[in-house]
Parts: sequence; C-alpha cells; structure tokens
Amino acid sequence: MPDLLSLSGLLLIVAALVVGISKTSVSGFGSFAVAAFALVMPAKESTAAVLLLLIIGDIVAVLRYRKHCNWALLRRLLPSVLPGVALGAWVLSVISDVVLKRGIGVLLVIFTGVLVREIGIGVVLALEEKTRHWKAPKRNSHPSIERGP
Repeated sequence: MPDLLSLSGLLLIVAALVVGISKTSVSGFGSFAVAAFALVMPAKESTAAVLLLLIIGDIVAVLRYRKHCNWALLRRLLPSVLPGVALGAWVLSVISDVVLKRGIGVLLVIFTGVLVREIGIGVVLALEEKTRHWKAPKRNSHPSIERGP
C-alpha cells in the first residue's frame, strides 16, 4: 500500500474524490479514477478498492436520501447485484493480475470511446437545437453584393 503522503498516495486520494464526483454528477469520469487506482495498486486490490468506494457511496446516498429512495427499485435490483458481486469475487480469485490489468485497460479504452461518442452526439444535438430556428440567408441578399441587371 503506497504512503498517502507520496505522489502515489496523492493520486489515490484524488482518484477517490473523482469516484465520489463521478457517482453524483459527471458519469464516465470515474474511468480516470479506475485507471489511476490500477496504476498505483495491483489490479486485484485496485478493483476491490474502487468497488468498496462505490458501495460505500451507494450506502451513504441511500441513507442520506432514504425519504426519496425508490425502495421497490432497490429490492428488484438486489437479486441481480448480490450474485454479480459474488461472481466478480470468484473471478478475482482465479484470474491473474496481468490478465485483469489488460482487461481493465481494454474496458477503459472501450468506455472512453463510448464516452467520446456520446459527448460528440450531445454536442451535435445541442447545436441542432440551438440553431434549429435559424434561417439561411437568401442568395445574394447582402447589401454589398451587386445585383445583376
């Protein structure tokens, strides 16, 4: 485990903050935190640490906003989440660190591509919405253009 006062420790602290921010506002930003954790720690430990941060964030959110929580939805999700966590724990126990690190790298590249594509689509849609009411100027309608006879 890196010393928290070292550069690696500072990177982990910033990455943990980014995980929290990505859960609340900037989705997709968490990929950078996952990469930072994987750079500083072994792949298995970084995966477990990020998962622990995400679970703690979920628990804090549910406790904080319990009055507004959709309990029926959480009850429907739980039967899928618990086996998924168990399956993930089993995979971590049998997979090598090198394979896991490469898998994380491949997934990060894919997710970054998807994020860039979504951002690009969002920008295009926003521009289309903003410019939808614009009308194209009439041909030769500028006063400085001489008109023919």
